[in-house]
Amino acid sequence: MHSNNPAAAALMSKMNVPKQERVQVRLAFIRQMIAMHMDAAQERMINGFFETYLQLTDKEVDQLMTEAKKLPEEIREEALKWPNSFYEKGSVTTAKKIARKLKERGMSVAEISELTELSEEEIHAIESGEFGE
Repeated sequence: MHSNNPAAAALMSKMNVPKQERVQVRLAFIRQMIAMHMDAAQERMINGFFETYLQLTDKEVDQLMTEAKKLPEEIREEALKWPNSFYEKGSVTTAKKIARKLKERGMSVAEISELTELSEEEIHAIESGEFGE
């Protein structure tokens, strides 16, 4: 993807992007959005459209974060704090990993829920193995 236009990237997300290129397309989109210096409302709108059609798996999100850490210093920090769902997913995934460890150490579901802000149902799902990484 060699366009400097985030709208083109958003449209590209609607196309059948080959699996091996999904992370690179998302990363290119983030770089373009940073370069555009849009206001928050514009960013949310375009980002929401993009994410509607190109949702990354947890493994792809991990790859994206690894690749984002390799970006030039002047944009790395902004790319890593970019407001999009992989941060929310990352926070939830981290909370679930912590919850699993706390449960293994004998902490009650109510205490884990209070500390991690996960629902008791989510914690029970972790216990029953429904939470996959």
